Amino acid sequence: MADFPALLVSAFLREGFTYQPMAGLTAVVDPEIGAPLTRRRYSGKLSDLSGSVRLIGTEKATLYNFWFDTCAAGCLPFIWTDPLLEEACTFIFLAEPVFTPMGGARWHASLRLRRVPT
Repeated sequence: MADFPALLVSAFLREGFTYQPMAGLTAVVDPEIGAPLTRRRYSGKLSDLSGSVRLIGTEKATLYNFWFDTCAAGCLPFIWTDPLLEEACTFIFLAEPVFTPMGGARWHASLRLRRVPT
């Protein structure tokens, strides 16, 4: 499994960043008396993340090549530091990166990722 390129910034910009854990609760029984009984659908930690990273110069090509070649256009998982838990975790791309020019050699890349169990 590939690691996220060390040459790229390893943190999302605060503006527009979202981190949504997936609880995965499933109602099992809805008894006549009392609250519905629930259980976990899965025990692994799943979370959806979206946000932008700031890139300069050739970093946009590095990110694009990582997504397209290393991760097979987003089909293969990779290791990156979870921005909330600050530990190495497995992620997949939920969509292709979207690159936006910010002037000069500066770019923003919007990413949609999912943390998946290992």
